[in-house]
Amino acid sequence: NETYLTTKQVAERYNIYSETTLRMQRYQGNSPFYYIKIGKKILYPDSKIREVLGKYHLKGGEEKTNKASVNKGS
Repeated sequence: NETYLTTKQVAERYNIYSETTLRMQRYQGNSPFYYIKIGKKILYPDSKIREVLGKYHLKGGEEKTNKASVNKGS
């Protein structure tokens, strides 16, 4: 079973982007994470967030300097 998170939950759980930043990125078509929209509700599949974040972390806890990005329709 997939766990879906709201924008607020993503901001709190992963502490990478604020709620405002996530909203602006979606508005600009630049969301770093895949999401679905049901009516007015935005939900992020937790597994997809972890997948994107995992691609941008190196062994030993070092992070790459480029930001994670995926197409929101993928």
